[in-house]
Amino acid sequence: MQYRDEPTRIYKMHSGFRNIPNSYSLTDENVDETRGDEGADYVLPDGYTVAEDNLGRPQIFDPQGERCAIVEHSSGRPQLVSSLHSARPVLDLA
Repeated sequence: MQYRDEPTRIYKMHSGFRNIPNSYSLTDENVDETRGDEGADYVLPDGYTVAEDNLGRPQIFDPQGERCAIVEHSSGRPQLVSSLHSARPVLDLA
C-alpha cells in the first residue's frame, strides 16, 4: 500500500436525478464538467489513508485498514463510511 499525507482530491459526480444520489471518486475518470461535476481537496481524519487496492485503484482506508465508501452527507460534503469503524467522519476542505 502507498500512503499519502497531503490533502486528498475527491471528485463529486452529479447524478442529475433527485432520486439517485451523487457519487464520489478519487479519480477523474467519469467527471463531466457539463453536469457540474468537480473536484476539491479534502483533509482526511487522523489514521485514514489513501492507498491502492489490489486492482491498483486508489481508495480511502480507515485506521483498521478497511476500505471506506464515500457518500454524501446532508451538508453536501463527502462522508467516509466503513463496516468496521463506527465513526463516520465528514470531510473538511483542505
